[in-house]
Amino acid sequence: MSDFATQIQAFTCINDEMKQKIIALGDKSTDEKRAKVIAVLTEGEAKKKAILTERDAKMAEQAQASLKAVNDFKRGPLREGIKQIESIDKSSEEKSAEDLLNQI
Repeated sequence: MSDFATQIQAFTCINDEMKQKIIALGDKSTDEKRAKVIAVLTEGEAKKKAILTERDAKMAEQAQASLKAVNDFKRGPLREGIKQIESIDKSSEEKSAEDLLNQI
C-alpha cells in the first residue's frame, strides 16, 4: 500500500486533496483497481506534459515574434527618429550660433 501512496504522491496532474482521497480509497481497493488508477493517472500525466510542451512552444514563438518586432522598430522608425532629432538639434545649434554672430 505504501508503494501505491508513493506513486500517487508523485503525480502532478492532480491536486493534493485529490491525492489524499485516492490514497484513502486505495486502502479499500484491490490491486487490480489500484493498477487501473495508476494507469489513468499516468495517461493524465502524459497529457499534461504534452499540453505544457505545446504551451511552452507557443510562448517561445510569441516571444520571438515580439523580439523581432522590437528589433525591427529599433532598426527602422527609431533610427530614423533619432536622425531627425539630431538634424533638428544640429540646425538649432547652427541657428543659435548665427544669431550670436549677428549680434556681435
